[in-house]
Amino acid sequence: MVISFDEQLAGKDLASAPKYSPKDTYRVDQVLHHPTFGVGLVTAVRGDKVDLTFRSDTKTLVHGRGGAPVDRPTFSPPTTRQAGPADKPMAEPPPEEDLAAETSLPSGD
Repeated sequence: MVISFDEQLAGKDLASAPKYSPKDTYRVDQVLHHPTFGVGLVTAVRGDKVDLTFRSDTKTLVHGRGGAPVDRPTFSPPTTRQAGPADKPMAEPPPEEDLAAETSLPSGD
């Protein structure tokens, strides 16, 4: 059985539907106003993502990203570490003289 978009929205209060924001948290069957896609209905919630069904398409968007910065994971770049015995030894780069000889073009002599 296929239920049309209008039938899914029947009986829902569209006038008081909140505007979509990735900071807010949503639940299934909640109606939202998206600035680009228009009126949408939350059809699935998976962690920090929601499926919103609009008249022409279904989009997966994020939600619940409004926590304090300490609540969210932070990026930590890898640290430089010394090579240990389990690591492969690094090959020494060739001297610059050898590189110049390898990259020079042969003369027409």
